[in-house]
This record gives sequence, C-alpha cells and structure tokens, in this order.
Amino acid sequence: MKIDNNELVDFCKKKWNVTDSNDPQIKKFEQNIDNFMKLFNGDEVMLIKKLIRQFMYYDALMVRDQMINMYEQLKIEKGFNENNTIFVAIEKYGMMSSSVGYICELILSNREVNRYMFRQGGLNAYSEEELSVISNIVILDDICGSGSSFDTFLKENYIKLKDKNVYYIVIHIMEEAREHIDKMKYNSINISYKSHNQTSKAFKNNQKERNKFEIISKSLGYTGDETIYGFKDSEALVAFYNNSPNNTLGIFIKKTNRNQYPLFPRRYDKEPDYLEYKNNKKRRKNERYEAGKNYG
Repeated sequence: MKIDNNELVDFCKKKWNVTDSNDPQIKKFEQNIDNFMKLFNGDEVMLIKKLIRQFMYYDALMVRDQMINMYEQLKIEKGFNENNTIFVAIEKYGMMSSSVGYICELILSNREVNRYMFRQGGLNAYSEEELSVISNIVILDDICGSGSSFDTFLKENYIKLKDKNVYYIVIHIMEEAREHIDKMKYNSINISYKSHNQTSKAFKNNQKERNKFEIISKSLGYTGDETIYGFKDSEALVAFYNNSPNNTLGIFIKKTNRNQYPLFPRRYDKEPDYLEYKNNKKRRKNERYEAGKNYG
C-alpha cells in the first residue's frame, strides 16, 4: 500500500506540475495520504484512487501567471481601454475574499496595470459620476462551481452594471457552471468570461459510483448533500494553494471524528473577539425583540 500511495503522489505532482517542494498544501497532501487511504477497503480504494487521479491542484505561481495571461489575452481580444476599466472583487462580508487577493496579486506583480483600477468595497466604492464613465468591469476568481455566486453578484448590482461590459476571469470552471452562465440573460449587460481549465462533475453519468461514494462518506461521518458533494452539489475535485473551495467533495477537505486526514483541508478562520461580540450583541437584541412580540 505504501508503494502504491507513493506512486499515486508522484502521478499527481507530475500532473499538477508542482515545482515548489515547500508548498504547504502539497506537504499536507504527502503527509496525510497514507492515513487517509487506510480509511478505505476493497473496491472503495479503487474508487478513491480514481477520484484522486482526477483531482486538480493549482499552486501560487500557476494561479498568478494564468490570471495575468488571461487578463492580457482579454485586453487584446476585446480591445478595451484601461482608462475606463476597473477590477471588482466578489467579496464576502467580514473577511477578505480570495477574489480580492488575486486582484491585488495581479496589480502588484504587473507594473503595467494601473493601481487606481481597484478599490476595496466593490462597486459601492465608486460614485455615480465615476461609474458613468466606467465601461468595463473585470472580476477575478479561482473557481466557478455552479455560477450562482456570479449570478447573484450581477443581480445585486444590476443597476450599476447596466450598459457595461463585465469580464469574468476564473482559473477553474465546472461544466455545469459554464452552462449556467451561458444561459444568463441580463438586458444591457454584456457578459464575457475566460477560464484556464474546465471539468465536469466527478460522478457525471455514473450514478453507481455516486451512490457508493455517498455510502463511504456517510460511514465517515459526512451528512447532507452539500457536505458530501460540495456547495450546490458541484462534485468538484479542486484545491488551491491558499484554500480548498467548498465546491469540492467533502471527504477531501473537511475533518470529521472518523476522518482526521483530509488531503486538502479547507481553511476555517475563527471570528475575532470584536466580531463575535458584535454578532452576539445583534443576536441577543433580535431575541429580545422576538420575545417581546410573543409576550405582546
């Protein structure tokens, strides 16, 4: 088994073109593989190895270079003027999103990209007057698993995006997400996207393997479709140098009492005290309000 696992690791590192021996995610992958594979027996091993061989990992250098390459290609293909172009991140409330990080990395590593092209705070950071002369919105992201986050962004910002070009640059897109984006219809918004790689759901057209995987997952303490199959049932097999997306199959990224060795553990940051205090205060206020309503 040890030799087989070493061969599996070598296969994956070659496929992923890993060049940094100190990459923390790769080191964790190498450290956990033996204990992880011990969780499975018989034909389970064959299925799990098959999934690992299909896995895609993107290191820091690859992500940076591909983001820059796709942006430069987009400029040539669309011929847009950077003087009326801005970068906008799909942000998460209360924490820095990976989208912000990729934009900062692209701008700071490419001196030809104007630093005035990005402001943290999304479209709300721009006045109506400024938006009136902005024609192009460029969004950078690591993975598009279902297309729902991008769709939500467009819906929430429709008024500000009206009559503009929206260019979505993503490292990895799932086939189902691409189909979802292709079907989007937003009047007066011109949507284009570019991706480095595309894959389908892990169990597309193979219900037998999907059922077997669900049994394996539940035996290891995973419950609920989105925990087992990933956000929106994406069935992705993807990890990045900075985190593993919640679109990825649960056993590879989340710990349970029975699986302490996921190959690419997802990052979970604890809320700092000031934010936890604020949220608890808001919760207590809502509880008092609801109690008052019930009393009345």
